[in-house]
Amino acid sequence: MLSKLILAFILFGGLYLLLRHLSRSADQIPPPPAADKPSAPAAEAMIECRQCGVHVPQSEVVFASGYTFCSTAHRDQYLTRP
Repeated sequence: MLSKLILAFILFGGLYLLLRHLSRSADQIPPPPAADKPSAPAAEAMIECRQCGVHVPQSEVVFASGYTFCSTAHRDQYLTRP
C-alpha cells in the first residue's frame, strides 16, 4: 500500500514538473511580427558639401553649378570666393 502511494506521488510530481516546464517554454516564444507594422524607413544617401565637407542627406542638399552644398550660405560662400 505504501509503495503505491509513493509511486502515485512520484508520477503526479513528475507530471507537475513537466507541465510547469512546458508552460514556461510557451511563454518564451516571441510573438510573430505584425503585418500591419510600418517598416523602417529606407536609408538615404549622404552627400558631401563642397564648402565644408560635411555629409548631409540627399533630400537636404543644395545644388549649384554642378556642386552640392549643405546650405544656401555655404553655396553662396563657395560661389563668391575669389
